[in-house]
Amino acid sequence: METILLIERDDNQRLLYEKALIDEGYKVIPTKTARESLLVLRTNTPDVVVLDIMVPDMDGSELLGRLIAVEKKVPIIIHTAYKGFSYRFMSSAAEAFVLKSTDLTELKNRIRENIKMAHLKYNYVNN
Repeated sequence: METILLIERDDNQRLLYEKALIDEGYKVIPTKTARESLLVLRTNTPDVVVLDIMVPDMDGSELLGRLIAVEKKVPIIIHTAYKGFSYRFMSSAAEAFVLKSTDLTELKNRIRENIKMAHLKYNYVNN
């Protein structure tokens, strides 16, 4: 079972995304803050990170950098309601940028694609 580290500041959205992703068959580790997320990464290696860049305790750019520093191989999907941030973050190391929507199809597709690519890279390197 693939694991998703879900970093979402809004309690209702976090619960909605968590339930939807569990229904897709994923194990979800939900967090609200940068601090929580970084602590989780010390003891867990998720298959993908879904990052709300507006966390309450750290700038999203800084958190993205710290996540990459801790676990370079885990794909990160930036998930935000702020379209203007796409230019700021797409030049970074994030694999995808998804605008928040009531329709979670795009988010689910990006998660699936990034997990598949990560597995292909792993198998290529280890064979």
